[in-house]
Amino acid sequence: MVLGAQYFYIYNHSTNDTGVKSVLDYYVNMGVAEVIPWNLPARLHENTSIWYYAQLTMLNDCMLRNRGISRFVVSTDLDEFIIPRVGDRLWDDLINSSPLACEYTIKSCVFLSLNATNATENRNLIQNSDVIHPRFNFPALRKVFRRDHIFKHRVRSKYIARPECIDMVGVHYNFLFANKADSSMLKQLYVHENSSLVHHFMSQKRKDAQIGRIVFDDSIKYLAERMDARVKKLIEKL
Repeated sequence: MVLGAQYFYIYNHSTNDTGVKSVLDYYVNMGVAEVIPWNLPARLHENTSIWYYAQLTMLNDCMLRNRGISRFVVSTDLDEFIIPRVGDRLWDDLINSSPLACEYTIKSCVFLSLNATNATENRNLIQNSDVIHPRFNFPALRKVFRRDHIFKHRVRSKYIARPECIDMVGVHYNFLFANKADSSMLKQLYVHENSSLVHHFMSQKRKDAQIGRIVFDDSIKYLAERMDARVKKLIEKL
């Protein structure tokens, strides 16, 4: 919501955690979320040709559910945030400042599991250790070091897409586009990194997290105040 989403589809494969359920129930009861059970047949878990809990089937299901309902669908993993760098830094600002397109493809960069207090090899990059101090402990807001390598479009990228334009969904970009009513609309717009980036949080041990130099980037800190207010309200309700 802090970035402009108005409705959420949560595909629940296996979690039965009561704390997670109470939070999800809160948003479901608010009318802004729907939890979709994603219980795959047992035989599929043993089939190595089924990729990552049938992820592509799930993504296509989500896109098709939103035809005629939503203007846009945003596809990210739980450890990813599409962060606009234009206007008020909402997704609408990114879209409204860009040419008309079916899909807005955003490049990705890796944020590391370092924060302003334990990145000993990079202390010279910042003046102090309390760069971001949200009231609540949001791990993503405390990750202010990333690799300066930015992956090319279609490599770890994510997207914002118009459901009526998409016939077949992919993980990092869409595979098949429908005929457009507006002939001037682009199929895919490759968003420049100055306008938006995917912040992908991962362990330094992963291969992709070792490409490039480590740099300081606190561009996500503007979300702290927005998230503090919403989480405070959620805690009061729960």
